[in-house]
Amino acid sequence: MQITIQPPVSLEQLSRFIEKKNNQSQHHIGYCGEKASEILDSLETDFSDLGASKSFLVAYRGEQMIGALGFDIDLEDQSAEAWGPFVDEEEDWINIASELMKRLLSSLEKRLERIYFFINEENEQAREFLYDIKAVEKGEHLILKVKREHYNLIDSCEVEPFSLHFKESFSELHHSAFPGAYYSADDILGLLSDQHNQLLIMKDGSQQIKGYSYIETNPEHGEGDIEFIAVSPLYRKQGIGTQLVKASIQHLFHHDEIADITLCVSKQNHQAINLYRAAGFKVAHGVVSYELLAKS
Repeated sequence: MQITIQPPVSLEQLSRFIEKKNNQSQHHIGYCGEKASEILDSLETDFSDLGASKSFLVAYRGEQMIGALGFDIDLEDQSAEAWGPFVDEEEDWINIASELMKRLLSSLEKRLERIYFFINEENEQAREFLYDIKAVEKGEHLILKVKREHYNLIDSCEVEPFSLHFKESFSELHHSAFPGAYYSADDILGLLSDQHNQLLIMKDGSQQIKGYSYIETNPEHGEGDIEFIAVSPLYRKQGIGTQLVKASIQHLFHHDEIADITLCVSKQNHQAINLYRAAGFKVAHGVVSYELLAKS
């Protein structure tokens, strides 16, 4: 039966397809969720500046979905995070992925400069595909997870919510700790308007902060994430990182709907990995980041 490639007929069907693939390490993509309801919510509400229908292509064999690729596009930055490629194992994986990539790029009115990929280290077909299209490996990471039933909640009274008095101090620390990160300091401060996003800090006696943690929650889908934690070089080896981790877990598990918390850390950041594992986190996935320069 002939394969057709087109925008998704149903976002619900696409969400179920991604859920099925993303719960298998050999297909897993780090940018995507692992629950169909969470994936559907992202596709319907905040996926890509162009919307999901113009940013996803799907391969069908008859009415059966066998492959998918989407770009979560940032038009201002002319970049995108790739959701996929996802292709059924029994199909001609590389050719279908290549065709999805070629057609999706050609369908965009405005060309992208960079496309980022976040591929499970066990996703050998996707990694082979990225090698073929000359994407550059940028780093190895671990996705860590802690479950509510394995954690004893303890308050940390020295950690408090961010206030604008510390904007300059926070911005300097974030830029220093995470240069070129997917969220800038201004991005994070803008996201605080959502009641589910919190920036927690520990301060000194002046207008400086010792460290911070930025967390996001999605209680509707039972999701909680620690996105960033950083401690000023002046205050390291004082247990501040541990207090920030515990306070972040405390705040996230305040939502009864959240059963587990995830975070991502560089595989080479042994100090952070040891800190998180001591707090109860365990390794869920190893992932590799790639960058494709889509414009010469």
